[in-house]
Amino acid sequence: MPQSKALGNIVRAVQGSAVVKSNIYDAIILGAGGAGLMCALTAGQRGRRVLVIDHASGPGKKILISGGGRCNFTNVNATTTRAQERYLSINPHFAKSALGRYTPQDFIELVEQHRIAFHEKTLGQLFCNGSARQIVEMLMDECDRSVSSGGRVDFAFNAPVADVSHSGGVYRVSYNRVNASATSLVIATGGPSIPKMGATAFAYDLARQFGLKIVEPRPALVPLTLGGADVLFRELSGVSAEVVARHNKTAFREAALFTHRGLSGPAILQISSYWRPGDSIEIDFLPDETADELLLSEKRARPKATLRSTLDRLLPARLAEALAGKVGLPVIEYNFYANRLIEGYKEEIGRGGAGYTAYDYEISKNLPPRDGVGTHTRAEQMKRAEGFLKAVIPEAEKANVRLALHPNDPPVPLSRGSEQIMATFEHWKQYLSLVKSPYNGMTFDCGVSREMGEDPVAVCRYLGERDCINHVHYRNVVVRKPYVDYT
Repeated sequence: MPQSKALGNIVRAVQGSAVVKSNIYDAIILGAGGAGLMCALTAGQRGRRVLVIDHASGPGKKILISGGGRCNFTNVNATTTRAQERYLSINPHFAKSALGRYTPQDFIELVEQHRIAFHEKTLGQLFCNGSARQIVEMLMDECDRSVSSGGRVDFAFNAPVADVSHSGGVYRVSYNRVNASATSLVIATGGPSIPKMGATAFAYDLARQFGLKIVEPRPALVPLTLGGADVLFRELSGVSAEVVARHNKTAFREAALFTHRGLSGPAILQISSYWRPGDSIEIDFLPDETADELLLSEKRARPKATLRSTLDRLLPARLAEALAGKVGLPVIEYNFYANRLIEGYKEEIGRGGAGYTAYDYEISKNLPPRDGVGTHTRAEQMKRAEGFLKAVIPEAEKANVRLALHPNDPPVPLSRGSEQIMATFEHWKQYLSLVKSPYNGMTFDCGVSREMGEDPVAVCRYLGERDCINHVHYRNVVVRKPYVDYT
């Protein structure tokens, strides 16, 4: 058949009831991925007649998606130096032997011969400037060059293997009503890591058929899928940050990427090879800092800064927002006023000459509304609060941040002409019922409870039984007239 520069020599399946075709080769390679193609071109250029069989529609399917479509084809640091430490293998000497016989520089020279432009990225990684397809075409071209050495490489695509047998020193492979035979059989179908690309456990099944010892396969260089409490990180899909990913004594400092299913990126792919079910993986988002020392120094430098604002300076904003609810301070206290009442307070001298703060409603109850604010009814404000809670509470639940509304303090009926919405215990109950969720809670203020004329213990019990206490203030208050006069 005529040769195609991009696809090499293709053996097409015989259709219908045509006579079954028989082919004799020196070697049959199962799998037209990177390993299969390198094996084929090497054997072909040594004068061997080779058949490559793959169930996919064309060669190098995984190559085409590698490196984000640009193919990270080698790493300049992939040398024999410390090979036994850097590569995971049941045979610790294999990596040293393999890298000694064929080096990254050997492959780089091949790429340069085909005039494929490339560039170096982080930690010695080499990527095509153009497309991963250039690497596939290069390998296919090299297979075609076998003819000049007296060899030949044929390909059979869309060709699932039906049967493999061995007798008399010859392997026989059947596919698409074609029988092929060879004295050597190479299994290069890869593992079952990407089912969407057609990957299966075929290689392991075939190895078992011939009595070969199998090392139990496990995931390696793969993303991590998160669930349970970590599902909130779905909201961070697309966010990336430099991290140190650590498993016991092994650590990698590179980028981590949040995806809709969990975590990916170079650091995660690397550390995944060391993970075992039930193990923990630590991810340090501030690899150059010690968290407690950093937070203390930030607090000294900016005493009024919140955890969220501090993390905003150090991390991507969306990540800071999510982590603020995960690192031990998952509460935001807030107030809801039409007019914040600051008038009516006065100083009193108490026991031993200590200074007390007292409040007298008579001083402030007739104050006019502030300019530009006007007066507002309690019903109007409660409606506004309901809209606020329905929008915010679902987001607070996702971020695991509880809200704590501080009651009106002082709890008087009017504040500069506007009715207050949290001035009585019944008001508290109504506010909490607007959106029923543990994330819609309150600051239990025992002093305000007394100021309203309530028993703080009874109020605390009511809120606690309903999981509504998200923050607490303790104050000693002496009440002369509820709402009106207290110290």
